[in-house]
Amino acid sequence: MYILFSLLYPATIQVQITPTQGEISVGESKFFLCEEKITFQSAPSPQEFSEGDDADIICDVVSSPPPAIIWKHKGSKIQVAKDVRFRIMGNGHLQIRGIKKTDEGMYNCEARVMARGEIDFRMIKVVVNVLPTIRARQSEVNATADVGNSALLACDADGFPEPTVTWAHNNIVLETGDKYSLNEDGSELVIKDVKKVDEGDYTCIAKNKAGEKAEEVSLNVFVQPKITYLNNQTASEFDEEVTLTCEASGDPTPDISWSFENRVFTEGQQASWTRPDKYESLDRNIVMHALAGISHMTSSSYAESICT
Repeated sequence: MYILFSLLYPATIQVQITPTQGEISVGESKFFLCEEKITFQSAPSPQEFSEGDDADIICDVVSSPPPAIIWKHKGSKIQVAKDVRFRIMGNGHLQIRGIKKTDEGMYNCEARVMARGEIDFRMIKVVVNVLPTIRARQSEVNATADVGNSALLACDADGFPEPTVTWAHNNIVLETGDKYSLNEDGSELVIKDVKKVDEGDYTCIAKNKAGEKAEEVSLNVFVQPKITYLNNQTASEFDEEVTLTCEASGDPTPDISWSFENRVFTEGQQASWTRPDKYESLDRNIVMHALAGISHMTSSSYAESICT
């Protein structure tokens, strides 16, 4: 006698007993069905999703005969007929449409084979990650250049899990060093010894498992006015006119005026000036170029004219 095994379908084994040569077989061949217990092939925990996603909670179970799958949350059976967001899929998975933070928690995937009274289950932790929100404390920050001042840029971020915060300027991520310093959670950026070249938009980036959000903060850098060029001239009272040249830089654009013996020139018979020309220097400072002409010189005109 020998035993021949043949597989009818994935949960049942058919056993056929056939007599050997010379033996007498009474009746037909006999068949036996072997039943398979409930087996959880895949039910990972935790399972993470982003808020708003259509979550597919995995629970793969096999048995012979196939089990009925029941899902429970907070100790109660999930009633898919009462909440259209919940659906038990054909493969036994639980789908939650537009999952919310309030859906987070422990879920019970229960498998039942009532024909033999077998019940087994797995507890699955569902985690819902929330996209960060971000808010700049000030959308614009003003600072003065070249006086050793620092500028503070700050933003506040929230989300789950707690987001990491970084800062970028001109697409370069900023790190603590000689020029910049960051506090422990990255929400505050200090720009040291502000220069005009530091002006521009700074991006605060909050990132977690659910994604990232960004907010821009503008740094406006002002430069105190200063005289950058002054051309002194010597003239006699017989000269018809003498021209003085003055250049000044600063931001906002400085105004240039001329004074003589503590009085400001007024444009008239004795003084005239050109409208100042404006250009930007290599260090991004605004430079004003002005000319003043003094005519009808007299001995009393021989004094210092001041460009301010």
